[in-house]
Amino acid sequence: MVMTDSEQPMSDVMNSRRFERIPCAEKIRIAWDGPNGVPQSTLGRCLDISATGLAVRLLVPIEKQTYVNLRADHIRLSGRASVRYCIRHNGSYQVGLEFSAGLRYKAPKTSSGN
Repeated sequence: MVMTDSEQPMSDVMNSRRFERIPCAEKIRIAWDGPNGVPQSTLGRCLDISATGLAVRLLVPIEKQTYVNLRADHIRLSGRASVRYCIRHNGSYQVGLEFSAGLRYKAPKTSSGN
């Protein structure tokens, strides 16, 4: 089920986070089995990422609880996740993905310059 903006405010989704989210604008490839097992895929853009999940902007909706395969080469992320929410927002869809099968994201360390 895809929720509309009026059914679940973005602030409710944002406030339910368990881990700090890091802004991210990298491209991401998402693939899943659609209705009747038909393979689907799309290219999207990461919005933010944490150790256990990420939010992405897509042009197509994906049903809640769908398992997807994802790949974002620039942030060295590849694996499986489940859709936690899919909200129509400004002509596209904001999709929350929770990593599964032990997948974790670890942000690269930044040098302090000292």
